[in-house]
Amino acid sequence: MRIRTVKPDFWTHEIMAGLPEFTRLLALALLNYADDEGYFMASEKLIQGTLFPFLDDSKKIPRAIQELSRMGYLQLGFFQDGRKAGRIVNFTKHQRVDKPKTSSIKACMIIQDESEKNLGCFNDASQEEWKGMEEEVEHGKDLSCPLADLPECLLIWSKAPAIGKQRSSKKQLAQQWKKIKHKPSIETLADALSAWTESQKWKDGYCEGIHIWVTNEQWDNLPEKATSSRTLSRDDRHPGELKEETDLSTLPVWDATKDK
Repeated sequence: MRIRTVKPDFWTHEIMAGLPEFTRLLALALLNYADDEGYFMASEKLIQGTLFPFLDDSKKIPRAIQELSRMGYLQLGFFQDGRKAGRIVNFTKHQRVDKPKTSSIKACMIIQDESEKNLGCFNDASQEEWKGMEEEVEHGKDLSCPLADLPECLLIWSKAPAIGKQRSSKKQLAQQWKKIKHKPSIETLADALSAWTESQKWKDGYCEGIHIWVTNEQWDNLPEKATSSRTLSRDDRHPGELKEETDLSTLPVWDATKDK
């Protein structure tokens, strides 16, 4: 735990002020919990044990994390082994730390795609999905991310092309993943996703719904790496493009003395 500073602007921020009391309390508590660059381990149980050891309702913590992530206060991610991590987005902007220590979490954390707005416990691509979640919250249901307990799916979703996410959803991805009988390790998935990310197909924007990618177990079907340009050999050229090559050794040599 570390000593941190709370600026007066925190209390007058319109969005923050509109959040539940416990969510605002967690936002402050995470300042003490985070390292000197604003990174922290985002396990709900670890946060509860460190910051709220006497809390009776354990569901308050994941709900508050979701709310802080949705409003942009937090950025969430995970490690290769599936452990959750987080970052307080404007931590270094608002906190002055004497002799700060380099974050050990920052180097290992896989951050979710920043091009998407976070609408759930991680980044959801569809606002309609969040609207449905909001209705459930209003009716007292617990808000949860379909991929929260599926680190392999979190990795797949974070690496999938935008078109693959648009043609799919986190719910579909989770459902298809659970149907796979022989699941690959997260290391195998990471290597396969790196190969697909570098493939010509994904680079050109051709990708099925990412849940279909899982259904087809495409980690066992690695593509060839994309090439930025292709050099054609003489035999690859179109017949109409073939030109007779000239043997330079047969050309006459110009003699400058003959022009005098």
